Amino acid sequence: DNDQKMKIASQILNLPTIEIPPRDMGQLQEIWEATSDSFRGMEERLPPGTLGHRVSKWLGVGTSIVNGRLHEINVPTLAVVGDEDTLMPSKNEGERLRKVLPKSEILNVPKRGHFVLDDTVNLTEAILYSEIDPLGWKQKKRKYDPILDWRFPSQEDINYATENTVKPFERALSPVYFSTDATGKRWKGLSKLPEKKGPLLFVANHQTLGADMRFIFSTMLKETGIFPRGLAHPIVFAAQN
Repeated sequence: DNDQKMKIASQILNLPTIEIPPRDMGQLQEIWEATSDSFRGMEERLPPGTLGHRVSKWLGVGTSIVNGRLHEINVPTLAVVGDEDTLMPSKNEGERLRKVLPKSEILNVPKRGHFVLDDTVNLTEAILYSEIDPLGWKQKKRKYDPILDWRFPSQEDINYATENTVKPFERALSPVYFSTDATGKRWKGLSKLPEKKGPLLFVANHQTLGADMRFIFSTMLKETGIFPRGLAHPIVFAAQN
């Protein structure tokens, strides 16, 4: 009944481990009602037996798979945690995610517990000034760096370039490729190029305007998985400046 709800609400309000900002009973009543509605809805959609099965049979397997692939998330990520959360190990978990996710950062909200996102925390502002940079503020402040900002092209872009700029030259010139092993013996194809274990400098003469480089590079990518990046003397780019 309502009296029982108010007693429970009063107990929650005085829990030191939750550490929410001071609220009046009216606000807490609204929170309680919203929480009760959500639990009732979950009970209808997720019966105890189903919930127990998912927790006992699925949770462990699911987390092991997800944790093993977190390093593949290559988008800016912001973890927001309460600095004094004693209900869950949020601070430690935030630090773990910051180390595992390649482009992540953590926002520790001081003197806050588990209920960290409310009207005292401006989540929109936190996102705007984070590395997520949804409005591109940070990108506008610096120029594109061809080394640090380079990203491997998509398979769609590679296929498009191959069909439109590589294959026409291959049909016209019918190139043949050879590589040399460690003993000096020549082999047809590029299988004897050094294994892709680190940086590799490919030095060669080229035809007029480097027209042959496109299908040499394409073949290297196809046969060895090496994606070469062309270098040129600065004079080549002088006209752009």
